[in-house]
Amino acid sequence: MLVDADLSYRMDDAAKRLRVEGGLTLQGFVSFGLAATVGGLDSAFLRDAGLWMQKAAQSGVPPALASAAFGATVGKAIERVDVAKIGFVMTDLGAVRR
Repeated sequence: MLVDADLSYRMDDAAKRLRVEGGLTLQGFVSFGLAATVGGLDSAFLRDAGLWMQKAAQSGVPPALASAAFGATVGKAIERVDVAKIGFVMTDLGAVRR
């Protein structure tokens, strides 16, 4: 299965806004896309949360528990999520079947 993925982001630390845009295409047949802005996050917070998760993993905390705690921590910091676009495209391959 061939997969083409792209992801771009821009962090605005002064406004505590993270802009994320990305897409995923499977074999040129199905494509998904999303653009969103998340408020309440900045580089320092994400760096500290990432370091905490790394230390938790190194100390033997089960990955599922560390991921859940990380998600809860980030979830509390998020103030607002604005979704600019969600896309889904599926190509009809009926004409190319043998």
